[in-house]
Amino acid sequence: MSAPLAAVVLCAGKGTRMKSETAKVLQPLLGRPMAWYPLRLALELEAQSVVRWWVTRPSR
Repeated sequence: MSAPLAAVVLCAGKGTRMKSETAKVLQPLLGRPMAWYPLRLALELEAQSVVRWWVTRPSR
């Protein structure tokens, strides 16, 4: 029996270099937000625990 799988998905970035007001992880990639892909993979792998860590720095 293998140990339960846990996943931590790091979601960071304001998207300023993409010249967008939308956070980087919400930018569309093939019709879905970028963060959707690693979250979907974690669920497909039947991770027992999935943590999404969302980080944006305040404006300077």
